[in-house]
Amino acid sequence: MFEVLDLCDTVSSSPRRQVTTVAPQALTLFNGEFINQQAACLADRVLREVGTDPACQVDHLSRLALGRPPTVSERDAYLGFLSAAEPQVPRDWLVQVARVILNLNEFAYPE
Repeated sequence: MFEVLDLCDTVSSSPRRQVTTVAPQALTLFNGEFINQQAACLADRVLREVGTDPACQVDHLSRLALGRPPTVSERDAYLGFLSAAEPQVPRDWLVQVARVILNLNEFAYPE
């Protein structure tokens, strides 16, 4: 994962790191094993702490990951995804929403 994200050379110094953004970075962050594990752990925590109400889950997930409640449009998008997905296992839907939130620029680059 660090190799894809341009792990810096720890042997030699450099006045400035090279900045690159390439498709494998986004794909690794969205589909990589680490992010999927973290999304599953976050979904399990949300289920434990707030139960099975999707609106409460979305609110709690956003507060945990982003430190704020979801906007109206974010909440609508996540709940719309739920109604379109019609998951047989509600946890699966929540894991996917968590994975999306963990890949938001707001999460990756906090101000």
